[in-house]
Amino acid sequence: MSNNDMHISGSGTIAAGQYGSVHISGSGKINGTIACTELHCSGSAKADGDIFCSESIKCSGSLHCNGKIETGSISCSGAAKISGGIKAGTIKASGAIKANDMEAERIVISGGCGVPGLMNAEIIEINLGGRCTVGTIGCGKLTVKLGVGCGPFWFGRRRDDLLEVGTIEGDEIELENTTADIVRGKNVIIGKNCNVKTVEYSQNLSVDPSSDVKERVKI
Repeated sequence: MSNNDMHISGSGTIAAGQYGSVHISGSGKINGTIACTELHCSGSAKADGDIFCSESIKCSGSLHCNGKIETGSISCSGAAKISGGIKAGTIKASGAIKANDMEAERIVISGGCGVPGLMNAEIIEINLGGRCTVGTIGCGKLTVKLGVGCGPFWFGRRRDDLLEVGTIEGDEIELENTTADIVRGKNVIIGKNCNVKTVEYSQNLSVDPSSDVKERVKI
């Protein structure tokens, strides 16, 4: 443990500044913007500013950031709310995550999400376990499927597992349970339970009989 490492066990506060390793076990509040090597949180963490992390962020529980996050990789299990955007090499979220926008090489979401701006990555995997709303998706490859254990009913309760998105633009696109205005890609597979206004494709298009595509345009 170096001199600028910070560990909280129980509850505590972290001042704005530069740190090495930051560990929060319990409840921690970050007053202002921090730069660190790694941030690990088990419990609850709230940051009033930005978080710049050169290596990784791992959070199990609740993460609330009133600024933006830039890191090598971020993995969240539970609930995460980032008022600004997330920029990382890899973004993985299990549970519910909200951010203004997301930019990464790879994004994997299992659960629900809210991204009113742009979700952009070379590879995006969305395993629906709740409602996902996204403004625009830009990608090389996109796969949207029902998560394990999801379906019309789950433990006796009706589930609302759906991706709602304005525009999707990519090369390889495969969708399930998706409502979209425009889907534009090279090879497009519209799987079960989709409702799409317009599909523009340059090579191949497949549409499941259970889905509705109002307009199909080969470009």
